[in-house]
Amino acid sequence: MTKAIDLYVGLDDSNHAGYKLGEVDVAVFSLIPEDGKTKLSRRRDFSALFKWLNVSEKRDFRYCVLEGERFRHIYSNLPAVAPYIIDNFLATFRRQLRDISIYIDGVVKPEDEERIREHFRSRFPNLTLEHFKKPKKKVHKCPVVLFRADALANYLYRQEIESPNKILLPDEFKNE
Repeated sequence: MTKAIDLYVGLDDSNHAGYKLGEVDVAVFSLIPEDGKTKLSRRRDFSALFKWLNVSEKRDFRYCVLEGERFRHIYSNLPAVAPYIIDNFLATFRRQLRDISIYIDGVVKPEDEERIREHFRSRFPNLTLEHFKKPKKKVHKCPVVLFRADALANYLYRQEIESPNKILLPDEFKNE
């Protein structure tokens, strides 16, 4: 019998909706408990990001791109797409999960938080959901999966990368 494990998810965005590529929303997934622990992050380190992603098959990511004027400067884009990105990963995941911890960068309104909790409640009744706002100073104290998601969202936006990890969203998120 396979032992149930926990999943740690960090979600961040590139904050660029409506510009050259659109807003890149990223979820980083890890089965490694250390990646759910809070640490200090001083700056984006892309080489550390890729080493971190490639070190273990217990880490992965998914992302989507929101394009168009209606997504510009709306802080709730990330909470709106989070269930879709996470479900896309879970659909391909074949191991027994005990629980999930979701860490979101930025402000999450109570109604958005409740919507995410309700979406996952039947599968993960003990779901952890936390959000972290970056301080004005560049030192960010958050779980490892969250600062890795921050670096990856920035990298994917800057490089305009296409990847098999990109997911398609429902029509409600299409540019009109």
